[in-house]
Amino acid sequence: MGALDKPLWAYGDVTYPLDKEISGVSYSGSPFTTDHFHLASVLQMINPDTLKKAGIMSSLKRPAVLESFANGWKTWTQDGNFHRCRKPLFMLDEYQPLTADAKLLIDLPCEKPNTLIIGIDKYVTELNLKGASQ
Repeated sequence: MGALDKPLWAYGDVTYPLDKEISGVSYSGSPFTTDHFHLASVLQMINPDTLKKAGIMSSLKRPAVLESFANGWKTWTQDGNFHRCRKPLFMLDEYQPLTADAKLLIDLPCEKPNTLIIGIDKYVTELNLKGASQ
């Protein structure tokens, strides 16, 4: 727990492989074929008063490194429609306010030219990656 002044949200989000590909029609009416099944649970929320009464304490500290990619992209999920990779990260303001001189440093080698899109809250930027020569 990072803070006890907001509700705790809990949900499950898993993907299972299928024995064979299936085809269907998406919500938008577009046909699709897939070899996996995605299941998401209903969101459960526990209010701050309940957390405090249960004796839950805030214990998380902001890490120095948000993502090291030590395991590659294994902890990220890929959007099947747009081929975006996502990883939900915690809200930094739950730990302590950032200072005006705080920086986000990214060291991302890539084999081929590509574009890295970073979205944080309502802010989005694109970084053009040159590839192996970078």
